[in-house]
Amino acid sequence: MSHPAKAQALHIFCLCADWCVICREFEPEFERLAADLTEHNWQALDIEAKEPFLADIDVQSFPTLVIFNQDKRCCFAGVIEPRIDTLLRLVKSAQAGDLRLSESLSRPWQILLNASNANS
Repeated sequence: MSHPAKAQALHIFCLCADWCVICREFEPEFERLAADLTEHNWQALDIEAKEPFLADIDVQSFPTLVIFNQDKRCCFAGVIEPRIDTLLRLVKSAQAGDLRLSESLSRPWQILLNASNANS
């Protein structure tokens, strides 16, 4: 009898700004989902926190979600509707391997994962 492969951890970043009302309302939802789905690595980042690695990231709107798949490749980066069901669908799609970004579109976001790994 074969056993299903265990899903590997995703790295999920929520990029927000402290001054953004929508972000402040969404962040507790993001944190609750993180507490429920502990097999993944979750991080909410205030892009204006003056972290050196955030300076080169061009965020157009909030909240911006960035997901790295099991292979540590950026598979989603974009503004999302600040709803937990939207976030959960994206997480499930990333786990299933249904989300993909081209190398050129994913490259700028790699700094998030690199900085996160350096700080762990």
